[in-house]
Formats: sequence, structure tokens, C-alpha cells
Amino acid sequence: MFPSTMALDLSAADQRLLRSMLRATTLSQALVRRARVILALCDGQTYAEIQATQQVSPTYIALWKRRVNAGGVLALSDAPRSGRPDRLAPKLEAKILARTQAPPPAPLTHWTMRRMASELGVSHATVGRVWRRAGFKPHQLTRYLTSDDPDFETKAADVIGLYLAPPTNAVVFCVDEKTAIQALDRLDPVLPMSPGRAERHGFEYKRNGTLSLYAALNVKTGSVEGMTAARHTSAEFLRFLDRVIATQPARTEIHLIADNLSAHKTKSVAAWLDAHPRVTLHFTPTYSSWLNQTELWFAKIERDVIARGIFTSTGDLRRKLCSTSASTTNLASQSDGRTAIRPIGSVLHELERQSTSTRSWSPSARQMREAEARGDQLGLTSDEMAFYDALETSDSAVAILGDDILRDIARELTRSVKTNVSVDWTIRDTVRAQLRVIVKRILRRFEYPPNKQERATDVVLQQAAMLSADWASAAN
Repeated sequence: MFPSTMALDLSAADQRLLRSMLRATTLSQALVRRARVILALCDGQTYAEIQATQQVSPTYIALWKRRVNAGGVLALSDAPRSGRPDRLAPKLEAKILARTQAPPPAPLTHWTMRRMASELGVSHATVGRVWRRAGFKPHQLTRYLTSDDPDFETKAADVIGLYLAPPTNAVVFCVDEKTAIQALDRLDPVLPMSPGRAERHGFEYKRNGTLSLYAALNVKTGSVEGMTAARHTSAEFLRFLDRVIATQPARTEIHLIADNLSAHKTKSVAAWLDAHPRVTLHFTPTYSSWLNQTELWFAKIERDVIARGIFTSTGDLRRKLCSTSASTTNLASQSDGRTAIRPIGSVLHELERQSTSTRSWSPSARQMREAEARGDQLGLTSDEMAFYDALETSDSAVAILGDDILRDIARELTRSVKTNVSVDWTIRDTVRAQLRVIVKRILRRFEYPPNKQERATDVVLQQAAMLSADWASAAN
């Protein structure tokens, strides 16, 4: 007797729940595999196709299909097993949860399992079991910061608008300062890295003064202009602004994005702005310096130069900033004794490249906007547009099939590929071969030109390799 290949008829809500289970990182792999099998049945796949893609037996497929038909999606969980049942009374569990959310006796700040067990007269294992069920973790603490700026939305929209759509024939700079960089000299010798042991620094240090680093990042080019100074006063800030505007043609409109430091709002700054009508200063909302892109560059300088640096004097600190490698920045000493940061190419592009090193291509903002506009016009998501573009590379396919069928193929490819890829699929030959079979089957079903199918399959798999990394990071 052959097993039925009839597709399951689940509601849209149940199918959304199953797809959310595939993205979850805390569910057991057994439960996720069952969800994949049921979704495959909902998509109309045959037992043979599911066996090939999910590596399961027909008996396994029939078992979970029967259970879902009888009890819905909740039937995918394991049935109660033999053994002693949980004897924890619901009233006691509710009491533990309620007490956990109340503050502990002063001056204690948080509950522990043994402290709670002593308070209620139960075992600490019981408290731990209740906390795990409810997701309570009293030992953990996270911090947050909210802006109290009443004009937060207006200011944030102003800054983001300058990033995404700067005025024509204008230049936008993010201006900021990294204040009080300490020139620290270690009193103990540095112990170098060795196999199995990290580089070690002593705890004792000598403080040899501080420097402040001013920087202005060109939003369009990613180049940085800056200088070091002994203090971070309003006068030094204006001296730096003079240096920045000197790099631009005389009639170029300049927009500066800065935070709410008091040195940026003095009367002398207001007078300087009146004297330079082509310059407009835009302030980020309070407690929102993360909107200033210069912070990205400062973070890179902190990691690469300052955090583990050893500086015998402020002059030594300045010299080592000057000798930073070209891949980070290129500092050149100036005749007035300060330090200027010369253009370094696209720093933001480099940071993007480093954070997505597995991707061989990164689209520009203009290309992303154009792709989104095309996707909206065609009614496709960004993932579906990636596969649509892969199919559209063949002019003959476009002429024969037309946009409507290509859209249907793109949607089907997105659904099937998302269902079947795993984090390591690109290095597993069997999974890659199975995915190639699925792609070819879809192309044949929609009568994609036979002489173009091999090339289209290769391009689709290349797109899947790039998109799977984004899917995996989104799931995490």
C-alpha cells in the first residue's frame, strides 16, 4: 500500500507558526524537522521529494501527517512519557513567580535560587525549574538609555534625511570629538602572546596626560578630516571647523551634524555660524550620539590603536596616531604641531566590507533604492527580487515567459530554497546536490528555456549562498 501524497490543508496562521518554528534558535532539532516536513506537505511536495530533501522515511512522514491531521500544529510536540509526573502544585508555582517579581529584602538587589528557596521553604532545584519555565533570569541585568528630547523625531528625521538624501551640490560632514584620550604607560612589562595564552598587560599604569581628537567624516565619500588638541574647548572646536571648511570650494553649501556638547552651543559658535552663512549646523537629539557616523570611525581607532596602546607621553600618543596603518587612517603632522587626518577613502565602505566579509558584493544606497522600487512595482520582496534578477539575466527567458511567470518562479524558488537551506549547506555536497535538483525541477515545471536552465540554476544557487547568511543572522 502506497502512502498518500495528498497535501495538508493548514490555515495561514498555522503555516506562519510553523515557519516561525524554523527560525527559532531554542527549539529542538527534532521539532524543527517535523515542522519542515509538515510545511513541505502543505506546499504539495510528494513523499519522494520530502525523503530526498529532509532525509526521513515514509513512515516518519505519515506519522506526523496523521498527528497534525488529528491534533493540529500542537500535536508536533512529544507525547507525555512514562515516569513520575511533575508534582509541583500550580498554586506554589504561581507563588514563586509572584515573589520573584517582588524586590528581595533590603539591602539585597536581586533574588538567587537558594535565597528564594529559603524564603518559601522549597528546594533550590524547584525554584530553578519554575524560573526556567517562565524565562526568569534574576542574575542578569541589561541597561538602556532613552532620549528625553521633546523634538527627538524631528531632529532624528533631519539627520537621517541628510544621510539618505543630502541636498544637491552640498557636502555633509559628521563632526565629533573623542575627548580625554589617555596616554597610559604600563609599569609592568608586556608579556607576549604564546600558544594557548593571550597577550597580557599589567594592571598598574602611569597616566601621562590626555589628548582630544576632533574628526569630521564626509558622509558621501567616507573620508575623514581632523586634528588633535590638548583641550576640547569651544575655541578648539571653531579652529577645527575652520580647517574643515577650508577643504571645500568657496561656494559649496556645508551641513555639519554634531551632538549636544556644550562647546558646540556657545555664543562664539553662534557668531561663527553667522559669519559663515553657507554652513548649517544640525544637532542630534539628546543622548543619541549613535546617530553620528563619526562614532563608527572613533570605535575603529579605539580598537586598533588606543585600547591596547602603550604611550610614554602625549607626544608619543600623537606620533602613534600618525603612524596608524593606511587601512585604518593616514595621519600627517601639521606645521602648527597638531595632527590632521587626511582623506582615507571610503571608511564606511571598509567597515561594511569587514562586517560582511562572506559577501562578495555590497550594493550602493542608490542601487538598493532602485531594487526596492522595482520590487514594489513587481510585487516582490527583496529576497524574491534576488532570484527574479537571476532568472532575468537570460533575455530569451524574459521574451518567452514574460514578467508574470518569472515572478511566480521567483516566489516558488524563494519559498523552496528558504525551506531547504541550512547554515552549512554550501559545504555539504549532498545538500547542495539536492537543492540543485529542486531548483531544476521548478524551472522545468514552469517551462523555463531548457538551454538556459543550467546557467540559471548556477546563478540561483549563488544568490542562495549570499542570502542564506542574511537568513541565518536574522534568525539569530
